[in-house]
Amino acid sequence: MEKSIYISKIYLRYFAIVLSGLVLFFIIIDYIQIARKLPPSTNVQILYLYYKTLHASSILTPLALLFGAVLTLSKLVRDNTLIALYSVGYSNKSVVSPIFFIAVFITLFTIALHTTDYAYSEAKAKSIIDRDELENSENLFFKYDITSEKGEQKSYYIFFSKLYPFQKLAEGVRMFSIRDGHLAEIVRAKHAIYDGKRWVISSARFLYNSKNLLLNEKAIEIRDFDKLFVLKGFKPKILEKIYEKSSNFNLQELFEAITLLNLKEFSTEKLLVSFYSIVSFPFFAPLLILLLFKFLPVSSRFSNLSLYIFTAILISLLTWGVLFALLKLSLTGVIAGEIGVVLPIVLLAIFTLYFL
Repeated sequence: MEKSIYISKIYLRYFAIVLSGLVLFFIIIDYIQIARKLPPSTNVQILYLYYKTLHASSILTPLALLFGAVLTLSKLVRDNTLIALYSVGYSNKSVVSPIFFIAVFITLFTIALHTTDYAYSEAKAKSIIDRDELENSENLFFKYDITSEKGEQKSYYIFFSKLYPFQKLAEGVRMFSIRDGHLAEIVRAKHAIYDGKRWVISSARFLYNSKNLLLNEKAIEIRDFDKLFVLKGFKPKILEKIYEKSSNFNLQELFEAITLLNLKEFSTEKLLVSFYSIVSFPFFAPLLILLLFKFLPVSSRFSNLSLYIFTAILISLLTWGVLFALLKLSLTGVIAGEIGVVLPIVLLAIFTLYFL
């Protein structure tokens, strides 16, 4: 137990050092590139660096787990701790288990963070560069089918001139109701706000087609409503995902979006790829740790430890790069998410188990 705690402390220390270094390097390079685009306000720049740090940590955590494991294992070999552990009866499983389970726990913790606003860090950082208070989408048009309390089916074609997902606000609202193949009503409003369950339209104006058209009678009836509730369950980020303009959203909204879009017969391919990228992609790090441990030399006296470290880091970078490239190809729709994201992780798991 004491040896497991000893190995865990070494691994956590190296992981923290490597992650801090990688994130700092990422932030410095990024800041040098976009410094001129940032607003002059110091507070805004600090906020940008904060969001960029969160985004960098989500990308670089798997690499930090791998590099931390390589440094930990090399230290055990260099200090002859590994031979000492084997001599007192420790098995390979006993040595690598603390590192593996810590890597799995950190991976699960990172996935859990995607149920919070942590998932929106990249989008918020980008909105600051664009000098926009909050990211917005323009000219959204979609269809929404509902069933009234009387069992009547209605089809609405809805237009938002602007949507602010984080602010939960829509501007320039237009709703067109179709019945029996004819335009039945039009709803016009300047604003709509999402209250957590549905959209609330204030000062809405209804334009109805008259059912009984008579000579010298009005063909259109106009009614004004102080408040109108529509689009139950259509969250702001879900609306944005219909047009697949971004892949930044948390897991809770992701599940809701996939469920809702399936019901409305929209394509959910990109949403599924984003889901795989959150819950599947990061697990390549714990799996690769087991594989790297399999080829770890027992002693630095009879093997080239520096060569092992160089090879392990190179394999880690190449694996991460290939998987990341496949992920990007899946997000663009070039290949299916199951093939580009899930299958490589499954193959890596099979390959690791085969060598173990």
